[in-house]
Amino acid sequence: MPEQDFDKVNIFSGEMTPKEPSAPAVQSGLVSVEQSRAMAEVQAAMIIARGNPRDEFTAYEKIKKACRRKSLAETAAYAYPRGGKMVTGPTIRLAEVLACHWGNLTYGLKELSRKLGSSEVEAFAWDLETNTRVIRTFVVNHIRDKQSGNVALTSERDVYELVANMGQRRVRACILELIPGDIVEAAEKQCKETLLKDEKPIEDRIREMVVAFSDLGVNQEMLEARLGHKLKGVVPAQLVQLTQIHKSLKDGVAKREDFFSLSEKGKGQELLSIEEKFFNEFLYNKHTATKQKINNAVGFIFETTGSSEEEIKKNALLDPDDFRQKAEEIAKASTESGEKDKAPEDPARDKAIEEAKAHLKLAKGDKKLLPEYWESLQTQIAKMHDDDKTAVRSYYDELMEG
Repeated sequence: MPEQDFDKVNIFSGEMTPKEPSAPAVQSGLVSVEQSRAMAEVQAAMIIARGNPRDEFTAYEKIKKACRRKSLAETAAYAYPRGGKMVTGPTIRLAEVLACHWGNLTYGLKELSRKLGSSEVEAFAWDLETNTRVIRTFVVNHIRDKQSGNVALTSERDVYELVANMGQRRVRACILELIPGDIVEAAEKQCKETLLKDEKPIEDRIREMVVAFSDLGVNQEMLEARLGHKLKGVVPAQLVQLTQIHKSLKDGVAKREDFFSLSEKGKGQELLSIEEKFFNEFLYNKHTATKQKINNAVGFIFETTGSSEEEIKKNALLDPDDFRQKAEEIAKASTESGEKDKAPEDPARDKAIEEAKAHLKLAKGDKKLLPEYWESLQTQIAKMHDDDKTAVRSYYDELMEG
């Protein structure tokens, strides 16, 4: 009988050696944990909502009180023409305030998927107390409509802003579908009354309105043409309507040509047409830094070539992309020579931005309170530069999505 080497005998202990989990198994486990966590959060929110049902009378009074704030009333409505009639309605800002004070509502926006050139997005609003949910699923193509044709968006920031802008309109519709119509109508009526009761002299309000419209390429003559009389004859009710139109133009809901005639017959028609086309192509709804580059390019070409401003703008319209490239080159050359193409740093501006962000942080990430904190900042934000407003708005959007 041959000798056996007992040192090499494998001894079975009764326990199975665990195998390393595969990557798909780990990923599946993480997804399962995430789904369980999300379900637990929703169930907890619904239990809390049903245990603390809304007091509709108290909610109604809070909404009326919020609509007495001038800063909210000024941004509460939009307007645009359709079929020869003026269509008005509540903006997303008013819808957010309604949802906040009505209570037990959650709403938001999700980018479900992104493919080359488009995003699939879901907007929703959910009444946790009644378990009523409204969903809008839609596709956003990554293009910007322009008079010269569609332009594909490649910048992450441009795509984000486009998706957020298109999505907020659907979120507004979802919220308004959950809140009773009489509550919404009462809020709109209170906002109009707030604007009509403005104690500021109407002459000052008219001057401020003219300045606000001029930033959007609408001059005094165009305003008077729409009203049918001189601005000195404006009544408070007409100022309310102009406020709605300004809000729609600023948010991109409508275009200037929807409300105003962009050219006048008679003297100066050709020059006005060139000015309007140049403004539409290069300056309308652009960031302050972009506007400054374009204006600097016009000034530089005027000084170096002796061409008239009208001729420069006319040539720029023949090849807009080439003119933009020239503007970038001029701005780069100015920067390299020590001339900064942006406004000088101002510690006071930085401080104002930080103060606004600190105010938003007081909401402690509560998405129901954030809109109210945002509305309370409108007076302060109105005094900021355009770039500073964008910085604060981006921070608010990050908090709402976080």
